Amino acid sequence: MSHKNFYKFKAKDNFQLGLLMGAQFKDVTKNYLAIEEKKSIWDEKLALSKQLLELNRKTFPKYLEELQGYAKGAEISFDKLYVLSLEDEFDEEFVYNRCTTIITNGGKLFAHNEDWNPDSKDRINVIEKTIGNLSIFELYYAGTLGGNSTSINSNGYVIGLNSLVSTDLNFGLSKNLLCRYMQETKDIESDIEILKGLSRSAGYNYNIVNKEGKIWNIEYTSNHLRS
Repeated sequence: MSHKNFYKFKAKDNFQLGLLMGAQFKDVTKNYLAIEEKKSIWDEKLALSKQLLELNRKTFPKYLEELQGYAKGAEISFDKLYVLSLEDEFDEEFVYNRCTTIITNGGKLFAHNEDWNPDSKDRINVIEKTIGNLSIFELYYAGTLGGNSTSINSNGYVIGLNSLVSTDLNFGLSKNLLCRYMQETKDIESDIEILKGLSRSAGYNYNIVNKEGKIWNIEYTSNHLRS
């Protein structure tokens, strides 16, 4: 029996993936946008996000193309979707309290839960997305690029993210674009080194396991990274 919140997407490129996902999650994304636009910080977040946009586009053009496709599919403006995709990056108080990850049995047992917010029952889905030769199975929040929860990729990595409250916010690459990049990892050791050299606006705590059961924990903010 299929799960009512389980969806599969197969696309030739990131724009097409965004188009398909935007069309599927149009209603829930519009509802989420309506809630966020009522908040007093919305206009400020809209303005601040524009300062990050070109840096993120230059570094991760394919992910911005995916957001363009999503915006078209969901029939909302790209600028507003971009703010939604950043989630709490500019909030003075972090309201997204996720999550908890447990790894045991020598890396062979991986458990993760999302610490629920009132809108989670509508925004969170289980999806399988395929772009070219890469497939990812994940818990997905509508209105984002994904990678900001827990996932399994076809390169043999399981990844779980935990929220991290940063006090050294900076104008750098969005943490949600960075976690999408890490979600697609083929070689985690190399990608950790790349992550160290990138300008970062904020961070997450990552728990990563490969198919042999080797475990990595990465925690970073804009100025510090520990692995």
